Amino acid sequence: MDQVSSALGMKTEIFVGSDYNATIEALRANKVDVALMGAFGYVLATTQAPVEAFAVTVTKASNSPDYHSIIIAKQDANDLTSLQSLRGHTFAFVDPSSTSGSLMPKSAMVDAKIDPEKDLKKVIYSGGHDASIIAVAEGKVDAASVADRIYAIACTKKLVDCSKIKVVWTSPAIPNDPLFYRKAISPEMKKKVADAFYAIHDLTFGEMGTVAKFAPATDQTYDVVRGIDWRHDGHGSACSVGAAFRGCRLARAVPDVAHTSARDTSSEGLAPLDRGELPSAARADRR
Repeated sequence: MDQVSSALGMKTEIFVGSDYNATIEALRANKVDVALMGAFGYVLATTQAPVEAFAVTVTKASNSPDYHSIIIAKQDANDLTSLQSLRGHTFAFVDPSSTSGSLMPKSAMVDAKIDPEKDLKKVIYSGGHDASIIAVAEGKVDAASVADRIYAIACTKKLVDCSKIKVVWTSPAIPNDPLFYRKAISPEMKKKVADAFYAIHDLTFGEMGTVAKFAPATDQTYDVVRGIDWRHDGHGSACSVGAAFRGCRLARAVPDVAHTSARDTSSEGLAPLDRGELPSAARADRR
């Protein structure tokens, strides 16, 4: 964040929220000014706090501002060729709050008249995209849903032998993780913040690999995520985007949070931060 601090002319602090709820509450309380979350986390945030997206991550591997959820199975699983063929098979989702590893494929299953809790032989939550990929390769589950960008990295790193794995379903495009700020920040400071992040290139970022850049985006970029019918939260409970924050369980989602601060930030619409009020946790990727 040194580059951002230099561009803004003020100290910039980075925090990691313990979960989506903690980060959203920090935004609501004006304790955080800028945040980075998965697409679903951002959509939740817009229902609870006055925030708006200004950038989308572009990964170096794909050079694209979007990605897809895919369902993978072993190459020799001749009976697994489509969503409908998943009935009666064991399946691994990543995490209940993962857009590509759970929510998107579940929505597609429901649209295909498949109830994940009843029609799949067994469902597990692996906790990570790599874990799901390995589970399929080792035959621990018949199929799994993961992000295509993370699957591609796993293949490149030879985490598994991808020649023995096939893709049986691909989702529509999902916008990559957004950067967003509080709407209360002044227009002048919003431009400074956006320009500072637009100038960042080749940032190493967990399972996503390298983020080539942050490209301009708006709230409307994430309408495709809003339009998905989230009918299950992974525990059999009914969900909607509006209700998910309040009632649906979002396990182990740990978004990154950035906060900008200065001695006197009131003139720029930035809120001062008491470092002790924000929880901290190890970074995890639940996209």
